[in-house]
Amino acid sequence: MTETRKKRLLPTGDCFCGCGGEAGIGRWFVFGHDITAAGALRAVEGGLSLPQRLVEAGFGPERSVVEEAVGSAGWVRCERCAYAGTPAGLAAHVRGGGCDGAGEGPGVPADGLAEEGQDGAGQDGAGTSPVAAAAEAGAGGGGGESAGPVRVEAGPARGMLLPGPDDGVWKSVPMHLRTHLQTAAQRLMSPEPPVLREKGNAPVRYALRAAAGRRLAGRHWLVLLAAARESYGSARSERARKVFEVLEQVVADYLAPAVQELPAAGEPPAAGEPVEEGVNAAGGTAPEPVPAAGEAEPRAAAGAVPRVPAEAGAACGLLLPGPDDPAWEEVPLHLRQALRGAAHQLVTPVRGPLKAKEQRRVLSAVRAAERMRMTGAHWLLLMTTGREALGGPASARADAFYKVLEQILAEHPPQAQEDTPAVSGAAEAD
Repeated sequence: MTETRKKRLLPTGDCFCGCGGEAGIGRWFVFGHDITAAGALRAVEGGLSLPQRLVEAGFGPERSVVEEAVGSAGWVRCERCAYAGTPAGLAAHVRGGGCDGAGEGPGVPADGLAEEGQDGAGQDGAGTSPVAAAAEAGAGGGGGESAGPVRVEAGPARGMLLPGPDDGVWKSVPMHLRTHLQTAAQRLMSPEPPVLREKGNAPVRYALRAAAGRRLAGRHWLVLLAAARESYGSARSERARKVFEVLEQVVADYLAPAVQELPAAGEPPAAGEPVEEGVNAAGGTAPEPVPAAGEAEPRAAAGAVPRVPAEAGAACGLLLPGPDDPAWEEVPLHLRQALRGAAHQLVTPVRGPLKAKEQRRVLSAVRAAERMRMTGAHWLLLMTTGREALGGPASARADAFYKVLEQILAEHPPQAQEDTPAVSGAAEAD
């Protein structure tokens, strides 16, 4: 080490980049000025790159600078992985679940699941919250056998019977949903809300960190989808609300249809009772004026094209094609774009009835329209949703969105792909 590096420096409260700003007690730099100072120093020293600086100091592929730091500069190594850093950095590494093997060590859970499981060990979901059951499912299944389905009693997936943590459905969550969750989780964790530092909320904290780093496994998804809204932050926390909304979007846009298509596995209709999407694939009774009803019926009859009678909404009185009918893909681009603009206005920001929990499926469909990623199920739901579900009577944004739906029915009424007549009235507008 040089004499300069050995010299003990103390923070003075002034920014060390020399800008004259006040850095605060115990701080060396005004926020962000350390990066500027490092770049400026590099330029003054001749603009050497990091490899060049390492070689000039005598380090490189043949001589590890990290080993030197561990041997002579007070750095320490993690006992369970290759991490090396200052003692404070190692403590943060272990606390943050950054160690891949930490879950096997005593008292150091990698994802918080082991810590949560200690409270209700082996009680088969008898813990105080559904998070404990999800954590238990994620911690088990070590014998190569995928843990069984997990019934969720709270959170964004409340009332659903979700696949076990090893099921392939978790690896297939679309990239745009993972990205939305990553962004929301990073905002929520910078800094962490006090509620996430509570011991009983450790699984949620570690699962959010996994989401922020896009390292989500099935056990993390189960924990996040089973955690109540208050587990993420206070009722007034906008950051916590955003995370919860993204998770609801994952349930509505991907998980509900994905679970619906899975084999029933002998589970009675109770698996889908609280979820209107019709998670019970064993067969609904009478078709409902919502996408799930049209989706549950057709697959049994080979070659039969489903029909969904609309009893409300812009298509009230019409017989619409089922959610899998190609007719929904033929809506002209200019109408999709008109709906996209109206949808963006309607949900920026979300207000009125669309904020209600019971309208989360409608909100998800409106967001799908905003992104121009509409499926037949989304079209059916929007066409059969009453005007009052979109906004108050005086809402111009809700009026504009509803009028675009009516315009689509008038200019391009969806025709089922079969010989039988589709419907009445609006079908003859062609």
